[in-house]
Amino acid sequence: MTFLFGSFIISFLALILGFVFSFSICSIIFLTNSSIIKFFLEKTVLMMATIPTVIYAFSALFIFVPFISYFKPSSTLSIIVASVVLSLLIIPTMSLIFLNIFNSLSNKYMKCCMNLSISKEEFFFKFVIKNSITQLSQGVLLATTRALGDTMIVLMLAGNALAFPTSIFDSTRSLTSHIALIFANDFESMAFKAIFLCAFLLLSSNFILILIIRKIKGKTYEV
Repeated sequence: MTFLFGSFIISFLALILGFVFSFSICSIIFLTNSSIIKFFLEKTVLMMATIPTVIYAFSALFIFVPFISYFKPSSTLSIIVASVVLSLLIIPTMSLIFLNIFNSLSNKYMKCCMNLSISKEEFFFKFVIKNSITQLSQGVLLATTRALGDTMIVLMLAGNALAFPTSIFDSTRSLTSHIALIFANDFESMAFKAIFLCAFLLLSSNFILILIIRKIKGKTYEV
């Protein structure tokens, strides 16, 4: 239960941070009239998608962790540290999905709305967001599967404590990091069986999320 809770709390906090930044980036790209800003943000998101997970983890160890320890020495490796860095990993996933949704609606309906004297801001906030909630939720769930399956970030930054965490500043261990850390010398020990149990819980969680994504129906577009 500790590992399962650790996986979900880290992923949940990372999703909140990732969604805020991803939605903000996509909104700026959609609404801005500056081609330079749009080009810079789009290329930055694409570049972030190509960076290996281990690079995020190592960079955080030398940059973000010392910064956190300056303000709160007891939280160098903790849930909040792993969540912040994990959010950087899922920002490209959500951003690319959100951009695809916004551009799809824009290509179909933007000219029609402009002919009705609707501003770009009104079109975005009153039409695009209103009619893309279902697709946005699918993007969030897909990013959740990405966050739950990550190993290196939570392994290097979450602290890997076996105790049940009581605060986001405590250390914890996730299902994926436990699988990576445990080494069993035989096939009958509890440690060996625990690895398969963690893998089963991880697979089941992602399987349920994928089923939810496939069952979510699109909605009819409304003005």
